[in-house]
Amino acid sequence: MENFYLFVITCIFLIILPGPDTAIMTKNTLTVGKQGGFKTMLGICCALSIHTFTAIVGLSAIIAKSALLFSIFKYIGSVYLIYLGIKSLWTLRNKNTTETIEPIAKSKYKNESSFKQGFLTNLLNPKIAVF
Repeated sequence: MENFYLFVITCIFLIILPGPDTAIMTKNTLTVGKQGGFKTMLGICCALSIHTFTAIVGLSAIIAKSALLFSIFKYIGSVYLIYLGIKSLWTLRNKNTTETIEPIAKSKYKNESSFKQGFLTNLLNPKIAVF
């Protein structure tokens, strides 16, 4: 019970501070539309269910205690986020300045998998695994 209040304060900060899930959700909703945001949310929820399962089994505790495994998660997640950022910037750089966001959503992001982006962004987030 002595760590309960510290846990509650940590939970509050983790909830109110935006993270990669919020960023990818906002990006996909703005670029693809409501359907893209919904698919991203489903991907995030599927990844959260995997994190919940690993916590139940005890794998999250192993990841949290092992500096090597935690670093692997951290670096793979970072590389994936950098990839998504560069890909987004490249798309912005190549778009025609006369286009609005609707033609971008219909042409550039037509084949993008919002579900996959939400899933991988959450699954590779070490903060979720530790928490």
